[in-house]
Amino acid sequence: MDSKQTHGRALVAFLLIWMVMMASTGICSSAWSAEHPRLIVRADMYPELRSRATSELWGKMKEVVEGSTALKYREDGSYYEKLYSMNKLMRQAALAYILFPEKKREYTLHIVEQMRHWESINEARLERPLGDWASMISGGDAFFHSVLALDIVHGELAEEERAEIEARLRVWYEFERDKGQGSWYLAKYGAMGLWALYIGDQALFEEYAAAYDRRLRQHFTDDGVALVGGNYASARLAGSEFAKTYFMDVLTFVGWYDYYSDPLLGKFYEWFYGGMVTPTRHFPIFQDCRETEHSGTRGYPANYRAYRFSERAAWFEPAPPDPGILSYVLIGKQLPEPVAPSSQLLSSGYAAFWEKEPNERSMMGVLWAPDKGFSHDHFEINAIHLTGYGKTLVRNSGYEGWGRPVPGFSWPYVSRFDIRSEWDYAVSGNIVYLDRDEPHLSKTGGGLEEGILHPAVDYAIGHSGEAVKGGTHLRSMLLVKDRSPGATPYFVLFDEIVRSDSSGSPMRVALHPPSMDHETVADREMYRWAFGDEVFLTVFLATPADEGTRLKRGGLSQMDEAPMYLHAEYGFSGDRRQAATVLFPHTGEENCPAMQRIAGENFTGARIEHDEDLIDLVFESIDGEVEWEGIALNARAGLLRMNGDEVDFYFVRRGRRLLATGSIGFEAKDEISAIFQSNRGGIVSPGTDVTFLTGGDESQALLDGEVVDVVSRESGRVTIHVPEGAHWVEFDGDGGPE
Repeated sequence: MDSKQTHGRALVAFLLIWMVMMASTGICSSAWSAEHPRLIVRADMYPELRSRATSELWGKMKEVVEGSTALKYREDGSYYEKLYSMNKLMRQAALAYILFPEKKREYTLHIVEQMRHWESINEARLERPLGDWASMISGGDAFFHSVLALDIVHGELAEEERAEIEARLRVWYEFERDKGQGSWYLAKYGAMGLWALYIGDQALFEEYAAAYDRRLRQHFTDDGVALVGGNYASARLAGSEFAKTYFMDVLTFVGWYDYYSDPLLGKFYEWFYGGMVTPTRHFPIFQDCRETEHSGTRGYPANYRAYRFSERAAWFEPAPPDPGILSYVLIGKQLPEPVAPSSQLLSSGYAAFWEKEPNERSMMGVLWAPDKGFSHDHFEINAIHLTGYGKTLVRNSGYEGWGRPVPGFSWPYVSRFDIRSEWDYAVSGNIVYLDRDEPHLSKTGGGLEEGILHPAVDYAIGHSGEAVKGGTHLRSMLLVKDRSPGATPYFVLFDEIVRSDSSGSPMRVALHPPSMDHETVADREMYRWAFGDEVFLTVFLATPADEGTRLKRGGLSQMDEAPMYLHAEYGFSGDRRQAATVLFPHTGEENCPAMQRIAGENFTGARIEHDEDLIDLVFESIDGEVEWEGIALNARAGLLRMNGDEVDFYFVRRGRRLLATGSIGFEAKDEISAIFQSNRGGIVSPGTDVTFLTGGDESQALLDGEVVDVVSRESGRVTIHVPEGAHWVEFDGDGGPE
């Protein structure tokens, strides 16, 4: 049973028990009592709320809202300005009513006077399309804050006065309920559920609350990755679209469900603030997402109340909070100390690799292969986004707005692909594919197959699932982040396709650097893009590419014209093909290390010369056998850093053997993946015995920090059993691996 079913059944059971209790005992929840306010505050909370104003964070909001009577409805403004003005004045005046009890009548009269303008809003709504974004989103937010304000001043109003206002609000509610169209369900359910709660219609409230909850959960993988991408995750769940984001706070406050304790929401906010962000504090571009600053930098209430879901949901020091009732109430304490992002592997299909102690110029890469689909998604399974030296180095097409093409291309290019001959069948994402007419059939991938996070190298494999027409794609992404003297971090891709048809199509790899300044250094081998005068990205095709390899025009959002992207092709000799690609960011054109191809009967690869004694060796072998200058490797892929004649660290993907100079390497009964440096490493094992080559005979083996029994020991070799799964292995003592 999946988590959604489990939650749904638990929720139904809870509601049944709750209804029985209410019927049998006659006890009425405070949410359904006749007392107002009850939606996000109670009157007994006022003293504590007022006391907060002695602290700077809340005190500044108090200073602002004291003058909220100067805010007026924009009768002469555009439709959006009308809605925005109603939203802003309501959220500020409602807070002022609480914080300035000596002037509460003044604020009440202001709220009443301004809320009469809902008649103007309702008239303007009739002139809009039935499926109108502004009406449901901006209108829903204005309605949301109007209902909160009405709830707070409820006791100050005469019955006729209150009925007049409620009638105006009900017109908006009934129009959107009966005639409004569109797919903005969170906003609709949030606004209408709040109204049902306000008027005390329990059955209606339950209907909207359950609908909101169902829709909310459709946004996430089981690891909390928002399938809509960064911009839409912000708008719906962490931004300034109030009915969408903060109805969950209302539901928590009234006791319907505690979202703050929900593990899935905690995972989402950890991912959003620590995983869906680059070192430059932008969103990685996947799905309908723009090249824009992460919303965590802004003064939204969500950025200040994220700690309620998880204390780790904090990297940002946002702008001062937007003054209003939700900001003031939901911010329960000063922000915790920011938690810097770190590399993470989410098995549902998201890997984010970070250098240690990140800063704005750090290397960071993201691999996207979610195992679910929802909305605002693109055909971008196993796509990547790379950042380094303060620049976006590789990104996907992004988003100009629904139905709007990027410069030089059509809308279908953004949402799928484009088969116009003059664009040579361009694709908009950093994907791998076979079929030129239908590159990807699905926007749902197979998640992460495996991964290892290590101080020297981060690694993950994304699985395409059913996305690629005619085959299955596995993309291994590495961030080689060890900063040995003379070396700087870089990325490696190993792309493998198993073909399931007989079309004869080559494996095609697309990579999109967002730069108009490009150079072909060596045809079908090395290409370079410049980002200003300082930062460069050199792409080296370690595996020889076919004649179809070239630079092609491909549009990216927010660029005035379409830049050139790399289109590499690799033919098949059987049903399986693999290629290795090195993506090396550097400052100064001359500071790219020398790279050359190496190859043998069963492998291809690269030699990367950081300096005279520090050399990285990259290998890929579809048959799994590599013999090269004293190195014997049986694996699909490998990377070794040589410091003179010594191996500093190594990476192996799906290998049974590595023998290198000195006492370095391993032998395994079954295929493992491993990253080892000195005497410590990470292993992904199917459950097998592994023999490690050691420098002595007395080493003690630790598995995940615990001493384990040695299966066998002989001169320079120690065998242990590594259970199925991902584990950390260490050897303590002089006998540990070098």
